[in-house]
Amino acid sequence: MLGTLLGIRWLIGALLLALTFKAAVAPSFSWIAKEGIGAVQMAGATVATVIAAVGVPFLLVALAGGLAEFAERIGSKAVEQRLIILLQRTYLDRRRGESQARDVTQILYGSELAKKGFEVIYKDAWRLTAEIGAIILWQLSIGPDWLPALLLSILPALLIVWLVGPAIQRLSRLVLTTHRVLAARTRRLHKERFERSQERLFRSVMHLEVLRWLADRGMGAVLWASFGLFVGVSLALDLGLIPSSGDVATASSFAVNLALLAKPLGDIGKVYTKWREAMPAVIPVYGRA
Repeated sequence: MLGTLLGIRWLIGALLLALTFKAAVAPSFSWIAKEGIGAVQMAGATVATVIAAVGVPFLLVALAGGLAEFAERIGSKAVEQRLIILLQRTYLDRRRGESQARDVTQILYGSELAKKGFEVIYKDAWRLTAEIGAIILWQLSIGPDWLPALLLSILPALLIVWLVGPAIQRLSRLVLTTHRVLAARTRRLHKERFERSQERLFRSVMHLEVLRWLADRGMGAVLWASFGLFVGVSLALDLGLIPSSGDVATASSFAVNLALLAKPLGDIGKVYTKWREAMPAVIPVYGRA
């Protein structure tokens, strides 16, 4: 797998730069929110004074974010297409014997699926580390007293994905195998078996989509629920883990950071399920078919 990634290392390097820049820009909105609320709280504040205080920084951050998003999108597409080409060539070179149904399935469907596993290595792991790290650093600079609440709210959200990972990999293997069966049963005399395989594929894909949703969307809900529970328990038991006093601007900035954190945490669920889903398609490329 490393050799495949090294074959497109320059494209991956450019993509990582774009991802790092994007991750560095995103938390700036929490600083803008803090400055904006501070401007509103000043004596004699008007719409004009608030715009004067945060208007230009907001426009600059929004522009930088848009440019980073564009660079990431173009870079991602370039890496994806070159990676698929390399995976197809590697599979054909390393396969043990020839089977039309298996080979066609791996080239057309398996390579697209295997690509997801590589994305975890060259893009997702780096991006999520940069995004979460940037948010934590911003929280340290804005309101370090709220950092324990931020970190403790993450843990239950991370645990949820481990519950569905093995099932996702089993279903992905079944989907890939069913695609091979379909490719081998296109003759008229196999019509009944072909249709049965189609129905099995439909059920497997629907089941897989449900598990994906639980991992993708469930983490965000668990994050906010964990934070609410953490705050309630801390206040009820007087644990002192939540600042008892603090200005509205800092608390609002924390809320923005928590909302920003919900996205990369949800992406952790997506990345884990992506890795599990890709493994049945990666194995035929580098190991047993």
